Amino acid sequence: MLKPKKIPGEGNCQDTGDVHMKEPPIAFLPDQMVDFCSSLTGTLQNVEPQFIEMGACLQGINQTIHALMDQVISASRQMKEGAVQDDGFADVVNVVTNSLKELTGCQQEIDDNLNSVHIIKGHLEKMDRSREQIEIIAKRFRAVGLNMVIESARSREMEDKFGIIATEVKQLSVSINQFIKDMEVCSEDSMNSLMLVFNTISDSRDHIKSLIENAECEAQKTIHESEQLVKFSLNLMDQADKQSQDISSQIGEVVMGLQFSDRMKQTGEAVISRLLDIFKKDGSGEMPEDLSDDPAHETYQPVYATIHSQLIVLKHIKRNFDAVYEKNDRAFSVIGNAVRELNESISKLSTAGTNYDPSGSTPKNENPVVALINVLTNLKALLMEIDGLMLQLREGTSIAAKKTGKLLLQVEKIEEISSETSRKALNAIISAGKLGGNGSALNALANEMKDLANHSRGFVASMEEVLSEASLAMKDLEDRMEKEVKNTSSDQGQRRIMEDLIVNVDTRHNYFEKAAVISDQFAHELNEKMSHATTKLDFFPPLSRKLNCHIDRLESFLGILRPNVSDRFIAALPDVVMDEKLGMFTEAENSSTNENGLPENRKNEESQGEDLFDDNIELF
Repeated sequence: MLKPKKIPGEGNCQDTGDVHMKEPPIAFLPDQMVDFCSSLTGTLQNVEPQFIEMGACLQGINQTIHALMDQVISASRQMKEGAVQDDGFADVVNVVTNSLKELTGCQQEIDDNLNSVHIIKGHLEKMDRSREQIEIIAKRFRAVGLNMVIESARSREMEDKFGIIATEVKQLSVSINQFIKDMEVCSEDSMNSLMLVFNTISDSRDHIKSLIENAECEAQKTIHESEQLVKFSLNLMDQADKQSQDISSQIGEVVMGLQFSDRMKQTGEAVISRLLDIFKKDGSGEMPEDLSDDPAHETYQPVYATIHSQLIVLKHIKRNFDAVYEKNDRAFSVIGNAVRELNESISKLSTAGTNYDPSGSTPKNENPVVALINVLTNLKALLMEIDGLMLQLREGTSIAAKKTGKLLLQVEKIEEISSETSRKALNAIISAGKLGGNGSALNALANEMKDLANHSRGFVASMEEVLSEASLAMKDLEDRMEKEVKNTSSDQGQRRIMEDLIVNVDTRHNYFEKAAVISDQFAHELNEKMSHATTKLDFFPPLSRKLNCHIDRLESFLGILRPNVSDRFIAALPDVVMDEKLGMFTEAENSSTNENGLPENRKNEESQGEDLFDDNIELF
């Protein structure tokens, strides 16, 4: 049997061995503490969808930019259809040059956004350290939880430990508040940088309008898909929370089974002793005609009835756990598909950026396309980490399910042992009726009863091993989810506390009530702050209105140019071809001199310039 362990240096009570309680009450932590742990892990999970939404917004905008680049490249192929015949060409060149300089300045803004992302990552690490501190406090609870049953005089120490928890919770709240502020600053910087990129685009008015309309459609589509994913994730968390509550309540039944096995062992020994007394009575060894009149029948029969009821409970736990695993498996499949589709879209965007080089004169270290591709590279790495975390959670759940299956097999084995024990007891009773008063026969009966006692003790040991295996399986699942997939399950703290802090509710209820009040108050404040942060990050709806303002500004700018100047400028652009070795667009080798004496091959004048991408830039 499991015994409460005494911790050295604590309490004045001495360990005298087994602690036998006729009907020991079992008390779990109040519902407020469980709700606090569920709320904490659930609200921290909301940070991850915000990164996904920001990445989707960046992807849609970059698709719009590259679509514009494709149009410029296509227009440049019409060079030979006309030539520039007045000074308007120089004005257009100046305007385009200034726009490129403004576009180059956006690279610094994007770098600042990347720094902001690193700052956010630092705060996430601080939150992880705060979580580790709370885990250390939980381990201290494990050390003193069972000892509280023996050392009831240590009330003051428990109050101090809950005070430590309150201090750690306050520190965690400060870290989360700082994280929320950094997220708000990063959101504003990202929006400002995106607006600067749109200010530098110069093309025809009708073409800009069509591109912006397409971008709005894609943004609305992305928003809708993100909302669907968020709803699906929330529904999944609700279902997982309900299932975890069922499993937690059944863990209590497993613990009761441990205590039941001790009582069952004592009852079995009493049954055997009583049967021996019956067969030795009056030296006859005859079996009473009606067992229902004998007290031994009332003691013997409930033992096996209770055993079979416990087997039914364990099978019920197995079915519930299989249902939870099946639902999680479907959810992981959907999330994995969404991540893979997003990676494919990023790869297409990178290919378009790699092939873009309309003039060949932009230095590679100042080109804004390079900065945008670097941003997408970091985004892709983040998505890969998310996919890895999902895979680890799925593996942990699979291992726990396998251990539960092993538990069920051992339970079925115990059921066979129970049936064999019942059969031997029945045979012993029948044999006793046929023995009569023969002394040697009574000795044989006594030996058979001893064998039955040994068999019963083996059954009790097997039952204890199975229940211990069940406890270890649940503990292993908890450790994997806390260590490898943090903030992904709302029932981690609930299972840990309910499994480790089994104390007498009559003597320790007040301390848990105090902790529940503090935890409930903090959970309420945390929910309000996270809701406020989510509202701040929701910048997608105002995006379309700001884009419309920038369309008006571009229309005013294009109105300054003289008519047909843009067409003449496009006609003067050099023809471009795809260079397979360089992986980029270059001027055609057979470019001819026009009527105004323009050079045949402009790249000879500039020594081919610098490549848009070098070998050190990692593309998708």
